[in-house]
Amino acid sequence: MISPNPYSFSGNVSNSSCASEDVSFTDCILEDNGRISLAYENLRSIPRRLADKFAAQTKCLDLSHNDFRDLKFLSFFEDLDTLILDRNVNLDLNTLPYLPSLNILWINNCDVSNITDWIHRIERHCPALEQLSCMGNPGISTVFGSQGAEMAVARDYILQVLPNLKYLDGVPVSQNSGNGSHALSTSQGQCQDSTSLSGSGKISTPTLAFKNLFRLKPSPKPLCPGGARGDQMFGNGSSTN
Repeated sequence: MISPNPYSFSGNVSNSSCASEDVSFTDCILEDNGRISLAYENLRSIPRRLADKFAAQTKCLDLSHNDFRDLKFLSFFEDLDTLILDRNVNLDLNTLPYLPSLNILWINNCDVSNITDWIHRIERHCPALEQLSCMGNPGISTVFGSQGAEMAVARDYILQVLPNLKYLDGVPVSQNSGNGSHALSTSQGQCQDSTSLSGSGKISTPTLAFKNLFRLKPSPKPLCPGGARGDQMFGNGSSTN
């Protein structure tokens, strides 16, 4: 149960009613399937009113294309099943809390350099995880290399640490046993995010399990190629991840 006074600790939940003037609470109301999307809102913290009202009911939280660093606030989302953190380039892995119900985690294109530390943190703090997508992070090639055989080693390493995974980078584990190079051959490229568009105008999703999970909402601002709004494209920044 969430603490009666959950905002008294030194986490990253905003004490204001809204962390960004651009966030309209009419646009981020909890959907029928338990999903909340705060993608492309230039957020560094979760709006207090949203966490206070919806944390206990939220099953899917899309925080992609923001600027989160401290993830302690996620401890309030005790029943969270799906977490999308794509393109948050300053994530501090040491703030990832224990998420006992988390089943799906995306950390694509987050400029993660210490990928092995992330994998072991996930092992300890996400015991129910079955789907992980971590493509487009430099830490994979830094640690394992970028050739086919080396990418297979990377995949095998992740699956050894996280043996309960059913999907890794969108590829079913059972279909690629002993063939990790196929699954990770595009890991160093810019993968499609949960909110990005493919050439056909449909949402690009890494697994069939996500087919009906994410629904693209109309954006109040035009989308640039690759899915980001023109005024919210990320630049290079320092990262502690």
